Amino acid sequence: MAKVFHLTTVHPRSDIRIRVKELGSLAKGNLHELTLVVADGQGTANLSQEEQLKIVDLGVLPGNRIRRALAGIWRASALIRRERPDLVHFHDPELIPVGFWAKAMGSTVVYDIHEDAPQLAHSRAWVPAAIRYPLVWFIASTEWLLARFADGLVPATPHIARRFPRHKTVVVQNFPLISELRTPQERTHSERDECFVYIGVISAARCAVEMTRAISLLRRDEVRLELAGMFESAELRADLESECGWRKTEYHGTISRPQVAHALSRARAGLVIFKPAPNHMRAQPNKMFEYMSAGLPVIASDFPLWKEIISENECGVLVDPENPEDIAEAMRWILNNPEEAEAMGLRGQKSISETYNWSVEEGKLTTLYDQLLAIRGSNL
Repeated sequence: MAKVFHLTTVHPRSDIRIRVKELGSLAKGNLHELTLVVADGQGTANLSQEEQLKIVDLGVLPGNRIRRALAGIWRASALIRRERPDLVHFHDPELIPVGFWAKAMGSTVVYDIHEDAPQLAHSRAWVPAAIRYPLVWFIASTEWLLARFADGLVPATPHIARRFPRHKTVVVQNFPLISELRTPQERTHSERDECFVYIGVISAARCAVEMTRAISLLRRDEVRLELAGMFESAELRADLESECGWRKTEYHGTISRPQVAHALSRARAGLVIFKPAPNHMRAQPNKMFEYMSAGLPVIASDFPLWKEIISENECGVLVDPENPEDIAEAMRWILNNPEEAEAMGLRGQKSISETYNWSVEEGKLTTLYDQLLAIRGSNL
């Protein structure tokens, strides 16, 4: 039985892509000894036999971003040296040095590329302008070098995959599990609460202010905006609370997956409205597919890639993400056309069942593991 480590010092231990989808798929058949390595301070744990997973906690990483990254590299490298896993699958660009170390220690190495890291660095407000382009070059160069040494590369979108060697690359898209967010519908669309839901990181880049202003433009008092997730900063929360639309906004904090399913089952539409940063325009946001899976029409930014998905499946309304009135008009249309809105939701749900679901992606991942571990076995 191969000893497999999944490493992240950035993502939570409950991360849906890592723990629920990838590790959940790899646990089937009990073919691997699976360990998830995190750095959250919640402690090491052996989970249920059904999940077949051990969690190793590296502890809370100290200091600023640079110190945290260095501490994570040091602790993860020490763990690999001690445990000598057969396969190391890591999820953060900060851990690229650990990928080199794991390869030197004899492990098979897989790099899971969730986002376009160079583009993300370019758009981060906290990166000083003087070092932005050197940082982008450095990240792109280290990823290029790592790609030459890694055994497998797992980008989350076809766009990200273009930067990596084709013969090592398997695109595993972050599509939803078909059944997870579907609940029996006891009410028609027009009988649902008059609310619009956004679930995810609440940030300026994800149009938190614009969504709050849009809801204030709807005159009906019963219409609500429901937010769930973490605020990117206390300052943003204070800004939102000063907006007129905040009185029509319900903030639920971070909620569990069953609570997510319940929230989606009550809403009229799901919001996935991001500002036009380069990393957003080429992204395939998981939440868009989750809203579709739950049978909700989607109100989304009018980016070309998103337009292609939503227009092709006739499952939502596209808006100018920086125009609250445009967002409000889409909300009005959803409220005033419940039958067509419900049909949109059903078409989106059908597209998830037929195309945008995890079952196909699961097969790509397990096939990659079978191939890499077979090569490893033949070389021993």
